[in-house]
Amino acid sequence: MKQLVFRQTKLVFSRHNSYELHISTECSKIRVRVIWKRMMRMNGWPLSEVIRFVIQSFWKNPIIIIFMLITPLLLLFLSSTILQEEAYEPTIGVEEISERMQASLLQQDVNVEQITTAKALNKLSAGQLDAFFTVENQGGFLMLEGSKPHANYNTDLALNKMYVNLMYDDHAFDSLYIHGTSQNNWYDYIGPGLIAFFTFAFTLICSAMLFSRQIQTYEFHLNGTRFITVYFLLFSILSLIQSAMLLSYSIYQLDMYFAGSFWGALLTAWLIGLVAISLGMVVAAFTRTFFQFGFTIFLILLSQFYFSGILPSENVAWMNRVGLFMPVSYSVEGLRDIIIRNEQFIQISTYGLILIIFIAINLRLVGYKLRKQANVAP
Repeated sequence: MKQLVFRQTKLVFSRHNSYELHISTECSKIRVRVIWKRMMRMNGWPLSEVIRFVIQSFWKNPIIIIFMLITPLLLLFLSSTILQEEAYEPTIGVEEISERMQASLLQQDVNVEQITTAKALNKLSAGQLDAFFTVENQGGFLMLEGSKPHANYNTDLALNKMYVNLMYDDHAFDSLYIHGTSQNNWYDYIGPGLIAFFTFAFTLICSAMLFSRQIQTYEFHLNGTRFITVYFLLFSILSLIQSAMLLSYSIYQLDMYFAGSFWGALLTAWLIGLVAISLGMVVAAFTRTFFQFGFTIFLILLSQFYFSGILPSENVAWMNRVGLFMPVSYSVEGLRDIIIRNEQFIQISTYGLILIIFIAINLRLVGYKLRKQANVAP
């Protein structure tokens, strides 16, 4: 009977790389047994062995379980922390307003500071004050710092409520914006942050992937320093083109508010692109497996997005402290200072210097790793 079965059995290799077992209808019972037996064996392994092998793989790589189970929870926590934070409490400087007005503002959780007009102008220009309000003969006068839409909205809302509570006319005050206009929206505030993040993210991914292939195929006929220098300089040209395209598209096509120097903004965006190039080289040099490579890139991008101030998080102090170690945060603040607050690059040179330090550290790490790996003298 077994001989009959195997004579009438034919294995056909399908285009899906799987074997289809064809048995005559006369041996239907034995056909079920054969199919079940083949299901219990995968490439010569019993099904129990396959299950045990997969479970052991999970046990030997706990980072996979952590990545799958813990990372989504962490992302939900960070998102809720930013989106559900307490309402922003603006700091308003006041001069020559009644005690009733001041008490009404304090009841709305507004930080009130008695200040003269001259000092208020200095603090508004430095970003240390959200607004300045005073009462004149014709009515109230409000000066807004203007670069933060959430601060502008909460300030305007608090003053309107104050006038309503005191039974004055609604909107009985004039407004003046130091930076921006009343037409500024959320994209005008978040846009510079998105430019910095997208420049960093895509440059990091491309730099890491290409450098990973280069160090696998390059035989180091040149010394390590020359190889790193040439790669970094050539990739920096592509990063400069990318930064110019992102800025131009945001300004001229998406109509993002822009009050500063285009060249200053371009230089700031280019610096974060250079940081991404050098950091991508570090990732490619220090990771050994594809999973390590992908996980490191994923972790870097998420941390930069949540902790770099792209979304407003002034009320979350611990996130602001973590952001001090994120290079994208310095590019975000620098771009906002230039694009919205009309500052020159020399005024944000501290941010540029910090980004250059990040670049130098990354390149030093890559050089050390390649010299150690290939035993090439500097």
